[in-house]
Amino acid sequence: MKKVFVLFLFMILVLYGCSTTDRIDTFDKVGEEGLDLIAFYKTADESDLYLRYDYWAGQYVKTASFDKKIDSSLKSISTVAKNSMYKKEFFTEYINTHSIDDFVKYIYAMSYVSYEWDYKKGEEVREELRMIFDRFCEIADTGFEATSYDMIKNDDGTFYSENPKAEPQEETHIVRGKFNKPDGSIYYREVTGTTSVQYYGDYAIAHTNTYEYDEGTYGWYDGQFIDVPASFKPREYYVAYYKGFVIARADTLYDLQIKMGENKFYISEEGIIYRLASSNDFHIYTLNEE
Repeated sequence: MKKVFVLFLFMILVLYGCSTTDRIDTFDKVGEEGLDLIAFYKTADESDLYLRYDYWAGQYVKTASFDKKIDSSLKSISTVAKNSMYKKEFFTEYINTHSIDDFVKYIYAMSYVSYEWDYKKGEEVREELRMIFDRFCEIADTGFEATSYDMIKNDDGTFYSENPKAEPQEETHIVRGKFNKPDGSIYYREVTGTTSVQYYGDYAIAHTNTYEYDEGTYGWYDGQFIDVPASFKPREYYVAYYKGFVIARADTLYDLQIKMGENKFYISEEGIIYRLASSNDFHIYTLNEE
C-alpha cells in the first residue's frame, strides 16, 4: 500500500506543479497502466484474479495482487480525470506530439477500468473523462462518427471485395427439435434457416430468417396441469457489420437503422474500432475485443 500512496502523491505533484509536457507524460503513463491492467485481466488465469465467489456480497473476492493493481489504477485515473490540467495548451501540445489514436486508446483504457471496476463510484470520473474527450475532439476537429443506413449503402470501401471470406457469409443452417406423437413415442424434426447478405464496401448487412425450438411444457404448475406441445417459432433479425465486426443488431431493418444512427465509432490507424457506448454514461470499448 505504501507504493500505491507514493504513486498517488507523485501524480498530484506532477499534475499541479509541472509543465504541460510533464502532464502529458503523466496522462500517457496512466493510460498505459490502464491498458496493462486490461491486458492482464483478459489474459490471466481466473485463479490469478479471484479467490472465490462471495454469495453474500454477490461478487468475486479478488486476490491481493489483483486488488492492488485495480486500486492503484483507479486512484491514478481519478487523479488525472479530476485535475484542472486540461486547458487548451494541453490539447494543442498533445495533438502536435501524438496521434489521435494515442489519446483515444488512453481515454478508452481509463473509461474501461472505471466502468468495469468502479461502476457505482466512478460516475463523476467518467463524467470528467467525457468532458476531456469532448474537449479534445473539439480542438483536434475529430471524433466518433455516427453510422447510417444511407451512408452504408453508398460506402465505397473495398474491404469485402478484398476479403470475400470475412463475416458475415450467406448460409443455411439446420434447427432440430424433439416432438411427441399421439401414442407417446418420440420423433425428431428439422427446419432450415437462411442468412442472406448485402455487401456495401466496408459494410455488410445480414438478414436471417430462422426458427427457435421451444420444447413446450408438460406437467403440473401452481395447481394447474399444462400441456403445451413443442414447436418451432419463426425468428427474423438483421445484423450490421463493419469490416467483419458486428456494429448493430435488431429484429427489423427499421430498428437496425435507428441503432446504427445511435452508435458512434472511431476507427484507428491500426484498424482498431472503438465504440462510444453512451455520451451520458461515458464508456468506450473496442469492437475488436468482443
